[in-house]
Amino acid sequence: MTIAAFIISCLALTISGLTYLRGGARVRVSADLQDLVTPGRADEAVVVTVTNRGLAAAQVSNLFFEFGTKRAAVPLEPNGPALPAVIPGQHSERWAVPLATLFRGQAPTGKIRAGVVLGSGKTKRTEWLLEVNEDGRRRSITVVSESPGGRKKKKAPSL
Repeated sequence: MTIAAFIISCLALTISGLTYLRGGARVRVSADLQDLVTPGRADEAVVVTVTNRGLAAAQVSNLFFEFGTKRAAVPLEPNGPALPAVIPGQHSERWAVPLATLFRGQAPTGKIRAGVVLGSGKTKRTEWLLEVNEDGRRRSITVVSESPGGRKKKKAPSL
């Protein structure tokens, strides 16, 4: 009888601990290249997805991009919810920024990734999303993402 009570109490403690760990906001940021379709045209865009896996709400104050060591805020209002945005627990939101808007006609060289600033002041970044190489006059963009077998590179259209 004592052993059964001990096992039940350990199980209750484990469940309480797991609920406590999920209690706050747990934010994950990811980005991908996708086609942004609007009436009459389709543009390639960087789509930033912010997922809140916790139980509490999280606020996204700002969206930004890093080009190598330089950080740039998104110049125009991205396609998606107005910033700052509140993401309830167990939900996600997406913002899309067209590549043409992001680069303003001139792509920087080096690696590029997206990130968000949360209401708490914390910064969350994605993995490096793009790698822009300059071959003389031609610039090419390579999508860099992690895969289970190692790095996976997929060539994207040139700017």
